[in-house]
Amino acid sequence: MTLEADAFSDLQTSLSNLYSVRLGKLIEHEEILHNLVNELKKSHTRLQQLALQETGWSAIAPNLHRIYRQGRERFYTAYDEGSDTAFHEWRKRVKDLWYDTRLLKRLWPPVMDAFEDEAHRLSSLLGDSHDIAELRHFLLHHPEEIEWPETEQKVLLPLMEHRQYKLHQQAQELGQKLYVEAPEAFIDRVAGYWKTWFESAKG
Repeated sequence: MTLEADAFSDLQTSLSNLYSVRLGKLIEHEEILHNLVNELKKSHTRLQQLALQETGWSAIAPNLHRIYRQGRERFYTAYDEGSDTAFHEWRKRVKDLWYDTRLLKRLWPPVMDAFEDEAHRLSSLLGDSHDIAELRHFLLHHPEEIEWPETEQKVLLPLMEHRQYKLHQQAQELGQKLYVEAPEAFIDRVAGYWKTWFESAKG
């Protein structure tokens, strides 16, 4: 089947218009924006007052271990269950792992940079899958707000499902590499990088 470039242009226009209307309504309620700004200021204040109870590797290792362990568990759960929710839960821990490896890249830049890049790529794959899931859910539960003929539904829904399938294939291959180690082995390896880096930094 060959699709024209503007095959879903009416749907795109309908979604864009709906977005503009809803955004306009949100902006009109100044108290919402005011409350949001206040919450951000409070969060900034709490962050400034944050005090670490430990320093060094002992302050990092437990959380890194938890993030990696949970990510590994959710990786297997996602492919056992196959649900959008399971893949989204896995994505959360993948993003956490990506953030942590960004902070640790100085331990051994060539190795940590490569790991960070692949974690970021995995997060992006799962993010694209989540976007498709959210769009599909919206389209199926808000038909009165958008222009989406049944003929287009019969074409677009299978395309979305196929795209998710391909994304999950790529994510599985990458996940098998990133989570190949047991959590303890992963932490021991990074601890070795930390020790070597720390000793070198002391001169």
